[in-house]
Amino acid sequence: MTKKGILSLSLSLSLLLIFLMMMGSTRACSWGTLCDSILTFLEPIGPLLFIGIPTLLFSLITYKMPQKVFEHWMGFAVWAAPSIMVFSVLIHSDRSGGLMSGSFDALLYIILYGIFCGISIWRIVSKYRHVG
Repeated sequence: MTKKGILSLSLSLSLLLIFLMMMGSTRACSWGTLCDSILTFLEPIGPLLFIGIPTLLFSLITYKMPQKVFEHWMGFAVWAAPSIMVFSVLIHSDRSGGLMSGSFDALLYIILYGIFCGISIWRIVSKYRHVG
């Protein structure tokens, strides 16, 4: 997927999320109308739309990046980001609670996301050196 496509998709998801939040909070739809039916249908996927906001921020950050650098970074991010999400779920679901487990979870999250950000920065900088 191109930078422009990701930016368009993330902007659309973010705008849809804002629209749904406004419609739900203002109670603009009367019960039993088509508008109410649409909101009821879209309600379960609402939390998934929150993915659009961080994606939009990353899209804006990477938009000025040369295409070759972006493709090099995307090769890593396509498998690394879902892997981090899976590890995050596994870390969270394996704990029984308590102060120590919360601190340990935070440490694991910091390590995982730190590795992701560090490798991302390394891949971007190394590709910039070869392109520029």
